[in-house]
Amino acid sequence: MLLLHGRLTQEWILSSYLLIEQQKLDFIRSHQKELKADKYKEVKAALAANELGISGKHVILPSSYKGSPRDNIQRYCDSMAMVRELGKPSYFITMTCNPKWPEVLQALPPGLKTHECPDILARVFKMKLDALLKDLLKNNVMGKVIGDVYVIEFQKRGLPHPHILLIIDEEDRPRTADQYDHVVTAELSDDPEIRKLQTEFMIHGCGKRCY
Repeated sequence: MLLLHGRLTQEWILSSYLLIEQQKLDFIRSHQKELKADKYKEVKAALAANELGISGKHVILPSSYKGSPRDNIQRYCDSMAMVRELGKPSYFITMTCNPKWPEVLQALPPGLKTHECPDILARVFKMKLDALLKDLLKNNVMGKVIGDVYVIEFQKRGLPHPHILLIIDEEDRPRTADQYDHVVTAELSDDPEIRKLQTEFMIHGCGKRCY
């Protein structure tokens, strides 16, 4: 029944998510002295400022809180350490969630549209992403991968969008323009079916000029 109310359903989902985040933040705010981060010098300075009665209150977000400055810095440092140890990335790969995937359309309840069933879209996207990562990391379709990192972002229209960096083994790593051209192309295919998919999903504002 919760999925039958259109935008009101989305508002309810968002409100529920924000409520969970608020509970996490309230816990962090009320347990500042119990965090291991209170040993950092900048945290001590913030606590001293609080004791002096300076306007406002400093609340430190630990690295365990996803999306906090410390979490971002920790992830950045981990990525840079991997690059320093294994070398620079060879490929930058993106994948955009497609609301017209057959798996999504087939699972939609009667009368509902894709944007009204974010749970179905999220599950199909996760399965597609896992399949892509399996091809890249285990099946080595781009070469043997010795290091990888990815992040999932959300576009303005709300669709998830991962960015993937791959560090390829020395033996499989592309080095020349011809080697990169073998796996990366910016040309429209001569195959009508592939060309139709390219113009629909990979080009903005192309219209009939691409046919």
